[in-house]
Amino acid sequence: MANKTIGALTLASSAAANDWLEIETAAGASRKIAKSSLMGGAMTGGGSVITNGFALTVPASGTAALINVAQTFTAKPTFGAGISFGQTTLDWHQQASWAPQVADAITGGNVAIATNIGTYNRTGNLVTLFCSITNISTVGVTAGNTVHVRNLPFPCITFTGYVSVGAAHASRWTFTHYIVANIINGTSYITFPKLLSGSSPETPLLFSDIALSTFTDIFFTISYLTT
Repeated sequence: MANKTIGALTLASSAAANDWLEIETAAGASRKIAKSSLMGGAMTGGGSVITNGFALTVPASGTAALINVAQTFTAKPTFGAGISFGQTTLDWHQQASWAPQVADAITGGNVAIATNIGTYNRTGNLVTLFCSITNISTVGVTAGNTVHVRNLPFPCITFTGYVSVGAAHASRWTFTHYIVANIINGTSYITFPKLLSGSSPETPLLFSDIALSTFTDIFFTISYLTT
């Protein structure tokens, strides 16, 4: 083709992937490059754009995948299959509320009237609970029975010997010792052992330990493993 000025060239509104384009280098030399090797333009039927920083692969489905490059999201992404860290996959992260239930038995029994607030955070198989139980009433419960907090959002993992212990605060009870929140492997409830001095074995918190028929409170936080 004879040399032409830019103005004499025919303007093409599109170019096929295998069409050649001419470019001029910084040194003034001319080179040809296939349109398919350029970034930009429409890509149909799938293909890849590769630079020194990353590879952008667009399959025929039209879904792009970036490889070996940090990604910044301007909206909340959804990872339905979880996030892999090589050795493990994080497939669960959730923050929500739960409805604690104060009762005098593991199942069935009598449920105490109280004002209950519960929230939790689950990441993977680790669950952290926060619970506020106020104005516990002894009306309708068996005084000599253990205080149970039931209706946990997730059951405790079944693993022989596993016990999870958390901080607890109680007010308006008759005992003078400290308590902790306690979850035992394979269960779905919390009890509150009383920490006794000396060689005395621990005993659970009972409804008979309530000093007032109302206005008795328990607050606790505990983390445990679930399935």
